[in-house]
Amino acid sequence: LDPSRIRLRGGGGTALGEVLAQLREKGRWDLAVVLTDGWSSWPQENPLAPIPVVVVTWDREGPDWARTVKVEK
Repeated sequence: LDPSRIRLRGGGGTALGEVLAQLREKGRWDLAVVLTDGWSSWPQENPLAPIPVVVVTWDREGPDWARTVKVEK
């Protein structure tokens, strides 16, 4: 696969709460790690509770119910 032929689309604003809710339906998890710039709409509560969520970001903080790890660009 030639990476130069891959067309990326998007524009931000992924509703990661919905993604986490779908994960709950797909199996049993010990931990969820989300890589994001943080520009997401987050639900008020963890959709995977009591499973912990770690948000790895370089821009905005994750929700209060998750552990946020900020990395440098």
